[in-house]
Amino acid sequence: MFSFRKVYESAKRVGASPTLAKEIAETIKREAFPGIKTSFIYKTVKKLLSKKVPKSALRFSLKSGMRKLGPAGFAFEKYIGEIFKRLGYRVKINQYLPGRCIRSYEIDFVAEKDKLIYIGECKYRNLSGDRVHSMDVLANYARFLDISKRP
Repeated sequence: MFSFRKVYESAKRVGASPTLAKEIAETIKREAFPGIKTSFIYKTVKKLLSKKVPKSALRFSLKSGMRKLGPAGFAFEKYIGEIFKRLGYRVKINQYLPGRCIRSYEIDFVAEKDKLIYIGECKYRNLSGDRVHSMDVLANYARFLDISKRP
């Protein structure tokens, strides 16, 4: 179902000006019909963004681009590592860090810059609508606490 507000906000979120976002939403509003598919709206927004602001069109299709990394998570971990590298961090992928209670945790990446250290567990989902459960988040937070309290 078409929502002017959702189309407008989505276009703005990826970098379209308020004027362009309104223009895109108005165009789709004129083309909308009962039972319009979300995929049709998505493709139309992407096409309109591509014509006016190609950089925004790339951002708009980021989720589908991420899915093209493949079914396994390792490519995603490397991708996240590259983002940190380009931000000036020293990055190590697939590290084992000691905790206070557990001898060794496998960590997807460690990124260091100045005195700031990030440790990360990447949760990659290839299927649309797939979710990371709260117990996974809580378990990773517990790992972080254990690692940060090591002697």
